[in-house]
Amino acid sequence: GYGVKKSATGALQHLQFAVQGEGATANIKTHATHVSASISNVLLWTDQAIAKAQEVRAAPDAGAARLVAELAVLVGQINEGTDANQDGQIDWQVGEGGLQQAHTHMTLMMKGEGLENAPR
Repeated sequence: GYGVKKSATGALQHLQFAVQGEGATANIKTHATHVSASISNVLLWTDQAIAKAQEVRAAPDAGAARLVAELAVLVGQINEGTDANQDGQIDWQVGEGGLQQAHTHMTLMMKGEGLENAPR
């Protein structure tokens, strides 16, 4: 019962704690914004993937293949993000970033705080 949605929701909550905490640095605040945007995308796409998976379960065999392909796109977006503005790269912004972009900016945040060797 502990999956992407619960993890992403918890990550957003902890990011807010970090940003609101005493002594939060500009580095934390900047990268928390980037991570939050990407995680918000992940939550949206996760809800869409759950709904699509329910459609797959209810679909007759003939219609399931198309729905599975749509589900695969959503799962890819959750992990890799998507180039929503078609500029040739996937950034952290709303509508683009996924788990990979959230991870990248968490790593940058940790390095900025001198925690590059912290366990993950």
